[in-house]
Amino acid sequence: MTKIFKHLAKHWAACLVIIALLLVQAYGDLTLPDYTSKIVDTGIQQSGIADAVPEVVRDSTLQVLELLMTDADAAAVEAAYTQPGGTDNALSSATSLQKKLASPYTVRLLRADADRDTLAEVFSTPDIVLYLASAQAPGRVTPRMPSRWIPLPPSLRP
Repeated sequence: MTKIFKHLAKHWAACLVIIALLLVQAYGDLTLPDYTSKIVDTGIQQSGIADAVPEVVRDSTLQVLELLMTDADAAAVEAAYTQPGGTDNALSSATSLQKKLASPYTVRLLRADADRDTLAEVFSTPDIVLYLASAQAPGRVTPRMPSRWIPLPPSLRP
């Protein structure tokens, strides 16, 4: 045994590199199932969408989603996104994003202080309904509201 250690003493740096590489290999082998589950859960089952709360959304799409919400949920969503025609910093970001995209649509940004967990619960059902409705209409990705729409009265909202 002492002869082995005497020979290894000459190559101590290579032995340390080998041990370090074995630790890296073990770490990689142990984290691979976690990476695979994230790929399957987020990438395949959810089509790459990790969260139901959109960071940027068209104003018309948000209005359609709000038609499928209760009044309290719609108010929470309105408070979480920038208002068109407002004066806050997020609005200037939304306007600059709209110009960069050269989009004729008004876009709204999620505020930094928005409660994402609450919004995820609020958006879950309307997102599914809107997705299914748009899948039924061939050639249309998202439904568009006319420029002048009449909101439903509170008694008729779901």
